[in-house]
Amino acid sequence: MRSLIVNIILMLLVSSCFNPDEILPDVVPQNVIIDLDVKSNQAIFIDLNTLTARTNSVAQNWQLKFQNQSNGWSIYLNVLSKGGVHNTGITTYDSITENYKLSDVNWQLDVPTNEMSYPAIGKWGDYSFSAPKSYKNVYLIRWESNGQTLLYKMQILDAREGAYHIRYGSLNGSVINSVWIPKNTDNLHTYYSLELDQLVPNMEPPKYHWDLCFSYLSDSLTSHRKVPFIPTINQDYGVYAGLFVNHITNTIYKDTLRELNEITFFNSNGLDFKTSDQLCNAFIQWDENFQQCMINDKLTLLVKNKEEFYAIKPTQIMGDAPGQFSLTLQIKKL
Repeated sequence: MRSLIVNIILMLLVSSCFNPDEILPDVVPQNVIIDLDVKSNQAIFIDLNTLTARTNSVAQNWQLKFQNQSNGWSIYLNVLSKGGVHNTGITTYDSITENYKLSDVNWQLDVPTNEMSYPAIGKWGDYSFSAPKSYKNVYLIRWESNGQTLLYKMQILDAREGAYHIRYGSLNGSVINSVWIPKNTDNLHTYYSLELDQLVPNMEPPKYHWDLCFSYLSDSLTSHRKVPFIPTINQDYGVYAGLFVNHITNTIYKDTLRELNEITFFNSNGLDFKTSDQLCNAFIQWDENFQQCMINDKLTLLVKNKEEFYAIKPTQIMGDAPGQFSLTLQIKKL
């Protein structure tokens, strides 16, 4: 009996030497409001680490966006310029004139895929070389500016490590330019204005200063039935609200099963995060009953940023998407 009492006393003494496990406080999500507008706020960049937003508030005059990664050579369009591209399949620049039959042209636009967006210009050369060897195809580039439709021809002459070489101008030959577009390693993309014959700076922050960009992208109408869109030159495609992902430092996972308060670092660390550079209508869906765009409250987007994890859930949408609307998000660092 005495030994039992001694053992109990010893257990009490030992247990009193340890503090109970610390209970970590719940992480409080922060609200972030995204105001998109096709005329004034065309792109909003988010830094997840600081939850700061940078707004590209001015509608800049640019037509082409060049990929800056050392192994990336994609060239994209400005979808809000009502533009399009057509590969003539002809390699003699001067043979494309005002007599080219435009009625047969099927204008192409950039489209998102499951991983990376696919440019309408397509694969313009042999990418097996460190500096691609151009196929020399002549492209027609169309866009609208100040209510007028402009049309140029463009040929990607070649490339060197760190730069694109293009030739472009009017179909009648009155305008012709030959320029090198340097890759700026500080940014994901370099922007160029064919109309102004110059680079357009400050279109996006340095690549390590943003993670997500809310903006606009083109996609097929059949992929987003009944969701409102902005018409394009191609009747099969529309412009939608989109989310661009800085894939240099971020991967994503779409969670449709758990609530925000159920998602933690520990139950998310082992998920299959994917590389993707854009999502169309990421947080928006069409409500048949109310006949308007509503938030997709089933979706929580998880973002893995290096060794940090973030959960993003929409809570409210106001306005008329995609033209001008406000989207409220809850963002929680896991």
